[in-house]
Amino acid sequence: MQAYHQGTIDYFCAVYAIINASRLLLNEENIRFSYERGCHFYQHLMTFLHEQGHFMTVLTSGTDYPLMDKLLKEASDYLFKHYRYRLLFSYPFHRKKTKIGDLLKEVEAFFNQPRQACIMRYHNFVEGDHWNVPRIITKNTHILKFWDQVETTFHVEDLTLKPYKRDGLTHLAKRGIIYLTLEKPKRGRPAK
Repeated sequence: MQAYHQGTIDYFCAVYAIINASRLLLNEENIRFSYERGCHFYQHLMTFLHEQGHFMTVLTSGTDYPLMDKLLKEASDYLFKHYRYRLLFSYPFHRKKTKIGDLLKEVEAFFNQPRQACIMRYHNFVEGDHWNVPRIITKNTHILKFWDQVETTFHVEDLTLKPYKRDGLTHLAKRGIIYLTLEKPKRGRPAK
């Protein structure tokens, strides 16, 4: 019997992914992102969902692309207010034609650079529709690993960029691959 992943049972995985990616980025800037700070960030994003009327939608259906965009903008505003850094994000594969192997190489090259992180949306029969932060793509064993408390691992030969269907494959959404960086403060020092 497997343990539940954070976010896969309650559909708030997009919130967790944003917090995890932000934590990685802030740590690269030597800003201590404690458990308490993570809790405050989580509470802020959950309050935002509730106040914007999205809480019940996410609770029952998850986070779609327009809502993910709103959450990322809200996260950027939050990080600026508390750390003087802006969260910058882009969707590099949204309209790009590419093969799965080439896409994974490009993603790996991006998030292995300092001060860069990535969020990916994937869908399969076991995990369902899920947002997560990739950390390792190994070429020799063809494994994609995600960064959360319980590591999720996929073999590359079981991945596809085609729309989801119940075919036993894990479907990566090109529009759901998000590159993230932090914009440094223009003046003053960030909070430690």
